[in-house]
Amino acid sequence: MQIPGSENGAKEKRFMTEASTGGVKGQAQVAGFTSAADRPIAVFVLGLVSGLLIVAGSVAAILFYSFGPYHAYGPGYMGMMGGYYGGFYGMMSGLYFNTGLFYSMSVIGFASGLVILIGAVVAYSRPDSTLPWSVLVLVFSIISLVAMGGFFIGALLGFAAGVIGLTWHATRSVPGS
Repeated sequence: MQIPGSENGAKEKRFMTEASTGGVKGQAQVAGFTSAADRPIAVFVLGLVSGLLIVAGSVAAILFYSFGPYHAYGPGYMGMMGGYYGGFYGMMSGLYFNTGLFYSMSVIGFASGLVILIGAVVAYSRPDSTLPWSVLVLVFSIISLVAMGGFFIGALLGFAAGVIGLTWHATRSVPGS
């Protein structure tokens, strides 16, 4: 943008461009995005892997409970062991895998994995909100342990991502250097 009647049009144009995009002299910036040093990359990578593991573990558990050997009192137990899958009565009758308890735990794990994935992406895309999303990643990593936490490795990675996010701070360059 050039001011009419100005002799230094190029200098003012460069100043207006830097001011409108938030750029600092000597710092490369494209359309309002900050550099990689100003983003919580470790939180993003660990949270992404954690969320994917937790979601995959929950989906595997749901599929196992739906189609595995415990579905409908165990279609996998036939032949010689066929009489045992229906043999629990009385006090032990509520302990089957198809009671819904294991489905609900898997759904809790699936939802926790999705929240961790969203938290990792938002913490990376909006570095100014890393702290609250790191708290959510940490809390939902602990909650995901109800559903085995993505083979337990996912919960550990999510816990690490949350702790790193709580201690993360952006490295800012000094303006005018």
